[in-house]
Amino acid sequence: MFWLFKAFGRAIAVLLAWFGILFLAKDISELPDALKAWRPLVPDRETLFIAFSGLLVLWIAWSDARPFVHNYLASRKRHPIGVDPTIYCESHLLREPGEKPELWDNVYYLIVNNDGGERTLRNVSVSLTFLGPPERCVLKDSTAFTADIRHGERAYFELGRIVCEALVGVPHVRSGGRSLSEQEIQVYLHNVP
Repeated sequence: MFWLFKAFGRAIAVLLAWFGILFLAKDISELPDALKAWRPLVPDRETLFIAFSGLLVLWIAWSDARPFVHNYLASRKRHPIGVDPTIYCESHLLREPGEKPELWDNVYYLIVNNDGGERTLRNVSVSLTFLGPPERCVLKDSTAFTADIRHGERAYFELGRIVCEALVGVPHVRSGGRSLSEQEIQVYLHNVP
């Protein structure tokens, strides 16, 4: 019973005040004399009753429907898929520590998140288009091109890599060995002046 007063407390208060205003006129004997000056400006009692009743019904309906309308409008503004404004970079050491020159495999990732929606985003993929057909980006530490992203999770799509002597991103220990073979490292060293 308390939830009824909690949900419709304002509506019940206005309804009681409305009934009080309607029956207050019967108790005041001088009211007709006091309202004579205002009578030409005020519509008759039945018109006022219908107008006030209609406004009261609209107000009660709006107070009940307002939470649903608010949630609907808020859900339309949400963007379930988000892309971080910065490109994440991880750097992996390609040669043994101490070997000169140091070579770093700097891998760049686009971070796609699902921070704004409650539903799981299915089959999310990223493609890069540059002078030719679009290239699909592979997921980090995977060979898959698509991911299901649950609410609050992120997916890292590999954009590309640069092998250089400079540490660009966050140093990261790669599990499973090197990303480049020794022959590829030698080719890189041969092309560096």
